[in-house]
Amino acid sequence: MQVREIVRRFLQQHVDAQNTLILGVSGGLDSMAMLHVMQALSGERPPLFRSLLVVHVHHGLRELADRDADFVRSYCQTQGIACKEVRVTVDAQSKEGIEAAARTARYAALTEVARAYPHPVIALAHHQGDQVETVLLRWLRGAGLHGLSGMRAVSQRAGVLLIRPLLVMSKEALAAYAHQHGVPHVEDETNADDRFTRNFLRRHVVPQLARLQPEIGAVTARLTETLQDDDDYLRAEAQKLRESVVDEPTAGLFRIRRKALIAAHVSLQRRLIQILLNCFALTGWSSRHIEAVRHLAETDGGESSVQLPHGVEAWRSYENLYIGHAKPRTGQDEASMVVWNPAQMHRLTVDGSTVRWRFFAVRMRRRDVLRHHFTGLWRIYVPVGVQLEIRLGVSTAVRVRPLGLNGSKKLQDIYTDKKIPRTFRSQWPIVAVAGQVVWLPGLVRTEVETVEGTDDGDVFVIVAHMNRAAREEIGTFLRETRRMISE
Repeated sequence: MQVREIVRRFLQQHVDAQNTLILGVSGGLDSMAMLHVMQALSGERPPLFRSLLVVHVHHGLRELADRDADFVRSYCQTQGIACKEVRVTVDAQSKEGIEAAARTARYAALTEVARAYPHPVIALAHHQGDQVETVLLRWLRGAGLHGLSGMRAVSQRAGVLLIRPLLVMSKEALAAYAHQHGVPHVEDETNADDRFTRNFLRRHVVPQLARLQPEIGAVTARLTETLQDDDDYLRAEAQKLRESVVDEPTAGLFRIRRKALIAAHVSLQRRLIQILLNCFALTGWSSRHIEAVRHLAETDGGESSVQLPHGVEAWRSYENLYIGHAKPRTGQDEASMVVWNPAQMHRLTVDGSTVRWRFFAVRMRRRDVLRHHFTGLWRIYVPVGVQLEIRLGVSTAVRVRPLGLNGSKKLQDIYTDKKIPRTFRSQWPIVAVAGQVVWLPGLVRTEVETVEGTDDGDVFVIVAHMNRAAREEIGTFLRETRRMISE
């Protein structure tokens, strides 16, 4: 089947007359052949797509980069094709390597341009030979099933459709097409530089493999198609697992029920962790990172954590595993304070990021409070007219003097003893009177006396309630006090 006919059928299946095709064109043989084919098909009736836009990404890394940009611009002007040049800055010191950094910058530039057009579709000129090199590269890096499934002919990137209409074709077929139609192109001089792994594979490894399997491109195409089907199935199963074991109490934070996760097949565990990590960044995750998170989930104990790329952290907090952006470990969170006068307002709501606290004030005779034992860790009573200072985000290094304890204790130690998950600690209210801590609802009351005098006179009984989702999250500790909460 002819190159042009293959591309026509591909476009009929994946593109329609509303789409603007954004062609990534470097000026090399592959992308120029794709441009020539698309230009020829632009006159089809009915139309296969709305319009063409050529985008040349200038990386600024090669001496002849300006020559390539001038070539693409000149060709498009001659042919009457819309063309846009985008200059990007590539991080030459990237841990992923300069090739990967350039690719990341290139894809980001193409996506940004595409979003400015109606119904955009990005088209890239990868072919069978590129797929062989990609699979080999990922194999050398220890990729799993998803990585070894290679590039997809149709995918999404940052919400924009990305197609590779030449992926089923060999390099030889494209070269023959370019020769037949006199398609001009430029040569990238760095393609002969064996310091780049992809070049070494293309120039030395793939030819040796082709001696053993002359149809290595077609064989790899069939292999990746099969692996992509398997990958899709496992991804769908992992999404089902996500729905049953993961929730997102706040943006950028995932909470996973550990026991339910590790009860699933290890393949689904890895896939789910990969899906969650991809929510923070699409690249930069290795099998080492995924296994570190799995080990964290499998290990019983108190709290532990692992640092991951992109400022992401995974931590175990008793029965749950969390994945989210790591917080700076300064030892002092930014505290917020609400001043509450129960005599003026009998109810108060204080919101943390995932916890909602409600405080209620009931006016009673002091002797009735004592007679009916209206005391406990979820209640205190204070004089009428007192103002309560309710703080969130207090440093865990702050010390208080719990009632009945001969001495002081750090908030950190109180939280640990009560098995309060780390994600809740900065959201746990510290209640003070005149700057002195009197109460951590549900945890401790302190030795600070808030009511003095005789049994006569009125006081406010202050009751604290936590929202249901947070109560269930904390688990064992709150089950022991649930009766008090519900009264």
